Order: sequence, then C-alpha cells, then structure tokens
Amino acid sequence: MFLVRGMVVCFSAFALVYISFSILVVCGWATLERVSRRFSARVAADALFTLRIFPMPAGLLVSLILVLPSFALLESTAIIEPIGAIPLVLGVAGMAFVAIGFSKVVVAQVRTSRLLEGWLIEATFSQMSGGDVLLARVPGLAPGISVARVREPLILISEIAAKVLSEPELHAALRHELVHIRRWDNLKKLSFQACGFPGMRGLEQAWLCAAEMAADQAAVCSSNEALDLASALVKLSRFGAHVSPADIALALASTDAVSLNSRVDHLVVWQKDIPRTRGFLINALILVSGTTLCLGATYGSLLVRLHAATEWLIRR
Repeated sequence: MFLVRGMVVCFSAFALVYISFSILVVCGWATLERVSRRFSARVAADALFTLRIFPMPAGLLVSLILVLPSFALLESTAIIEPIGAIPLVLGVAGMAFVAIGFSKVVVAQVRTSRLLEGWLIEATFSQMSGGDVLLARVPGLAPGISVARVREPLILISEIAAKVLSEPELHAALRHELVHIRRWDNLKKLSFQACGFPGMRGLEQAWLCAAEMAADQAAVCSSNEALDLASALVKLSRFGAHVSPADIALALASTDAVSLNSRVDHLVVWQKDIPRTRGFLINALILVSGTTLCLGATYGSLLVRLHAATEWLIRR
C-alpha cells in the first residue's frame, strides 16, 4: 500500500505540473516567438524548442527530485491512509501522459522505418565527402531531399530532385541537411511525440520554420550560395518534391508556403549572421544558477512543505 500511495502521489504531482505548464505554454508561446525574432534563427529555434518540451522535464524533475524524496523520507509506512478520488484521477492522467508519449515515439520510429524500407529498396548509396553520413539516391519523386533517422542519420535525394537542381544548388541543399544532422533536429522533432498536449501544433510549426531558417543560415557562407539554396527551394516546391511524410525526417522545403516564401526572401537578401546571443545566454545562465542555489538552500524545508501538500492531496 505504501508503494501504491507513493506512485499515486508522484504521478499526481507530475500531472499537475505537466498540465499547468502545458497550458501556460499554449497560451504564451506566441509572445516568445515575437521576442525571439530579435535574435538569430538559431537562437529562436532553440528557444521555441525549449519552451515546447519544458512541461515534460519540469514535471519529471518535480516528481523525482522533490515529491518522491519527500514521500520516501517523511511518509510513515505504518499508517494506512485511503486514497481520494482526485489523486487517483491525477495519477492515472500522469501515467497516461507518459504511456501515450512513449507509444507515440515507438509508432513514429516504426512508421519511419517502414517508409525508409520502401524508399531504399532500389536506392543507390554513396558516402558524403568529409563525413560518415550516407547519401541515398532514391528513384522517383519522393522524398525530395530529406534527412531521416536519429541514429545513423541518412540523407535521401530523389532522382527527380537531383535532375532539376544544378550542382551548386544540390551542394547547398545537402549542406542544409547536414546542419539538421549537426543540430539533432530529427531528435528534437521526435521528442515532440513524447510531449503530446492539445494546442501545441502552432508552436511546433513555429519551431520547424525557425529550425529551417537556422539551417538555411548555417548552410551558406556567401550571397551566391544563399541564392543557390533559394533557387533549390523554389524548384523543389514547384515540382512538389518537398513533402516528406516520415515522422522522423525533415525535408528541405518542409515548411508551408508562407514560411517557404519567407525563407526564400531571407536568402535573397542574405547577410552574414552576426550572433547576438551573449546577453541571452548570460540571462539564461543567471536564471539557472539562481534557481539551483535557491533550491539547494531551501531543499529541506521544501520537502517538508511538499509532504504536507501531498498529505492534503491524497485525502481529497
């Protein structure tokens, strides 16, 4: 019974934190997006990604670092208390969030593997120069130019895409996909599956647009290269070779028409990116350090108060 109560308390706390922060994110992400436009696309993408996944690690950390120790250290094993309906509902909800997230990750991996199997049946492989990334040339139109998988990432290029792009355009497109690999963008995309919550679709699309712009910016070093990449985006969008249906994949032109036009406009008027992240990183470091110090200084009393709160909750 002690173990059951502990599980109910931990999952109830996780559900409360996860749902509360998720609602705040759904209501406030547009404000962060507007603020992040003052920074580079890379910083904007990182900020939006952090905001998107924040409720899940926040809920897990509160449950494992605060609630679980407070229950294990302060709860008496000799006292048998009935568990109220509210903590039971919250506990089931917490377990459901974790289980659904895990199942969606597994489904995404299985679906991606099946799509890759179909694409790669007649593909020809080559090694990317200067790296250990494989390049697969796929017959037909799909999947355009995409990077798939998290472990052992693979860049796919369809025969149609290879034919319509010039050599400089193709090289620019491949550099773009290599940036996605270096930034682990497929892993970030997969993590969204584990953190499902209604109303997050807009934030995920905003992250995708920022991530694509960040890859565009990092893939080019001159105005000529920027124009080559812009031309590749326009050509692939016209041929329809831009949609990658795989869950764990990012196509070169995977954004919607409005975002695609914005990316092309940025590339046409390309200027060398001047990082403006120092103040942002310093503020983030101060916030994390201050939070850690406050937690360390008040940890004991915080456990006592949390135990009192969970005692009240479990009787509801």
